[in-house]
Amino acid sequence: MVDAAGHSGRAVPAGRIIVPGSITLEGDTVVWKITAKTYLVEPDRSMLNDFVQLWSKPAASVLAFAKKWGVLAIGQHNRPSSKATSGGEPIEAWRYYSRSAMAVLNLIASLKQGKIGGVEDWRQLGAADDSLEEWERAGSVATQFPLPQFTGFPETVREASTTIATEVNAWMAVWRADRADDASDFRVDATGAARWEMQVDFHGCLFPALAFQLCLVAVNADSLYCCSGCGCPYVRPRSGKGSRRPKPGQANYCGECVRLGIPVRRASERYRERKANVQTKTRKR
Repeated sequence: MVDAAGHSGRAVPAGRIIVPGSITLEGDTVVWKITAKTYLVEPDRSMLNDFVQLWSKPAASVLAFAKKWGVLAIGQHNRPSSKATSGGEPIEAWRYYSRSAMAVLNLIASLKQGKIGGVEDWRQLGAADDSLEEWERAGSVATQFPLPQFTGFPETVREASTTIATEVNAWMAVWRADRADDASDFRVDATGAARWEMQVDFHGCLFPALAFQLCLVAVNADSLYCCSGCGCPYVRPRSGKGSRRPKPGQANYCGECVRLGIPVRRASERYRERKANVQTKTRKR
């Protein structure tokens, strides 16, 4: 619903995610189980920012993410499940979904600039000059997972945009494949005496929460930026700390790089470089 000025109404709160009480790393597999120590967390935008970087990080980073935000609950055929109470998830699966999510963010950013996007990002989604049959013969990791496999490199921004919409919709739907009920994606909670609040319902699962954030980025990509530090795409909040848009050509950094002190380090390096240049010019005079 929108008002006369075209502004949307009050934000709908997001649901919560179940974090299993037991999450360990056994070889290249994240092993988890619902226990008495299981708890719930509310996702924020940092969750997607962190998730899209997991594909290039060690297994220990995947484990740390799972302990903070929950597990993908991957079941049969590498498909996220909403019923499992325990399981083992290959690190390869985590990296595949992480890289695919990053590809979607990269391509959304490119399309907003009127560009088709990078070949490697389209290749991650299965859209490349190769045919699907050739991909299958080559044993592509992507063919092991349930997300759509597109064939043919998109030739126009319109065609590419349609492909991205299909990909994001698949993220929204794929985790529901094993559900026998028609549970709604929204719920109403009582917040007080004769007061209620509508919430997005993730049914306690991480995967739909990630899919929902991908969807938000797709429809509001002006808050999507490329980090000047690590080069990864990240979402800037609409308001509050870190929401101010960087000026054209101005360096900007994701939360992880800020935490690591990259902006301060870069600023110090630029200062020393300017100082050295001034001293060099002075000596020449």
